[in-house]
Amino acid sequence: MGAVATVTFHVMKAHSSQPEQKTIVAGTETENLFPPAKNKTSKKPFVNPPLLGKDIPFRSYSFDATKGGSFTYNGSRVTIPGNIFCDDKGRQIKGNVEIKYREFHNPIDFFLSGIPMTYDSGGTQYTFISAGMFDIRGEQDGRQVNIMSGKSMDVQMASNAITGSYNIYVLDTVSKRWVYMDKNCNNSMTLTPVSEASREKKTLTDAEMNSIKAQVEDMDGRRPIAPRLANPENMSFTLNYDKKEFPELEECHNTLFEVDNKSQGFKREFRSMVWDDFTLRRISNSDKFNVTLSHDTNSHSFVVYPVFDPKEYKKAMKEFNENYNNYLTARNKLEEGVTDQVAFNELIAKEEKQAELWSSVAATQSFVIRHFTVSHFGIWNSDCPSMLPVGVSVAANFQDDKKDSLNGLDVYLVDKSRNALFIYHPGHNCQFNPSATNLAWCVTRNNQIAIFTPEDFKKIKVNSGDYTFNLKVVDKEVSSDDDIKSLLDKYL
Repeated sequence: MGAVATVTFHVMKAHSSQPEQKTIVAGTETENLFPPAKNKTSKKPFVNPPLLGKDIPFRSYSFDATKGGSFTYNGSRVTIPGNIFCDDKGRQIKGNVEIKYREFHNPIDFFLSGIPMTYDSGGTQYTFISAGMFDIRGEQDGRQVNIMSGKSMDVQMASNAITGSYNIYVLDTVSKRWVYMDKNCNNSMTLTPVSEASREKKTLTDAEMNSIKAQVEDMDGRRPIAPRLANPENMSFTLNYDKKEFPELEECHNTLFEVDNKSQGFKREFRSMVWDDFTLRRISNSDKFNVTLSHDTNSHSFVVYPVFDPKEYKKAMKEFNENYNNYLTARNKLEEGVTDQVAFNELIAKEEKQAELWSSVAATQSFVIRHFTVSHFGIWNSDCPSMLPVGVSVAANFQDDKKDSLNGLDVYLVDKSRNALFIYHPGHNCQFNPSATNLAWCVTRNNQIAIFTPEDFKKIKVNSGDYTFNLKVVDKEVSSDDDIKSLLDKYL
């Protein structure tokens, strides 16, 4: 590359009076997504279903590894390209591969799965408010397979969380933490599925045609953009910063940016100046970004765009061509629904075509499609970190209806206003919002469920201090995940 821009700036951390220095500098290597675990002393499995044998089951799908394929799961769609799997030594896999898949959408699912739903950021622990989560795995002859570096699967997960902004996280079971991957709000789309009655019509309604047109417009907004080859005559740099401080810029970390030579705002002396802060904002649906550097009351803005060096450009161009062809195929299928109404109505009567058009298996329910580019197998999450409920905070003593102690057990709490599962470990205060509908339960030492109902919560008249929770043990035998759902769902 030619001239390199280096910009040093400071960002004040909320928990420290000292500024933390950040730099914008060319040539920084990409940070390892999953650094080595610091603590491996925990005796319990990190993903630990509390009720043995009552976990959310997987569904299995078999594919020719060289051809790939797709499948649907309760309104979601998973698309698998061919020739993307390899063994633990990086050798490409041929023959049939078994894909196992399952989803989790509500607090009872989270409870049964035993998947941790807490997220640490800046020394503070949050609980996830979820828009849905999935677990995807691959095997051949009982041995785990991997996804090749640079390859990925496409998961379009149907989510009932219509409103709200959610990010994408993946669970690292080695270092035992959730890893922020990407923003999800711009990859979501609200749909009103076609009803059974309208499927019988020979023509589309205006609302149905507008829905398809809106999907086409949304797809155009996410159209793949051709990569640019770096110009050695122009200034270029990468952003290097603490990703905990700037999670919204995750997608741009270590991307090589080139200054638009038509931009009037950039000056060469910016390379050696110290700045307080910066912002990076994408311009419409283009590949250009507006960078603003600020210091005291002064700020300077200029236009940049991501580029690739010759070695990476060839790979980026190949991926672009594949993505663009997929985009054109999907777009043409949507446009067929607008130009040929009768053909479209025939297509949506078939489950596979419904999935391709992102229709719901439910006839009347609206939902959101949340898009994931899955580069490795594991547990992926569309979530928003949240603090614990507030209003009441008591030092809790737990016992069953026979006055036997339940202390030392994890207690699970659901606030009906939030799609989250709050877990109170032994020795921690129990917090809840008295204005919400709350349900709490635990798994007894005899592997039974003991419940503290919403009506029980309404009887609590204290906001602090000590409080004894009397949980009623359920005598009914629960032999499956469906039994647990039936038991707890009636309170929510």
